[in-house]
Amino acid sequence: MVADEVRQLASRTAVSTQEIQEIIQKLQQGTLSAADIMSKGKGSAGTSVDTARNAGEVLNKVEDVFQAILCSSQTIAAAAEKQMHIAAEVNQRAGRVGELTNETLTLSTDAAETGKQVAEISKALRSSLGQFTT
Repeated sequence: MVADEVRQLASRTAVSTQEIQEIIQKLQQGTLSAADIMSKGKGSAGTSVDTARNAGEVLNKVEDVFQAILCSSQTIAAAAEKQMHIAAEVNQRAGRVGELTNETLTLSTDAAETGKQVAEISKALRSSLGQFTT
């Protein structure tokens, strides 16, 4: 589940990066257009105001995209940290399984030894009982 979230966030980050590239291209185009207008001296005050407004809007979009990237990065970092904690917990539990396996082996060995001793005692009791019946 965490891996899916990370993949989704990576996908959104890629989309955001593409949007930034498009915005930068628009900014470059707008800047070139403004420079051409100023160099030819054909620009009017109204056109300059519109161009500045468009540049401001584009900058606002760039800021929004960077904010989205920041949020995505924070979410990815949180997901990675969560994965790290889960991996540590899995590792700890795997160690505990190993310990329990060793304990089970020891108990099984002890039980087998006790079973042998009970069998020997049973055999001795049978032999002793046999003396009373014959």
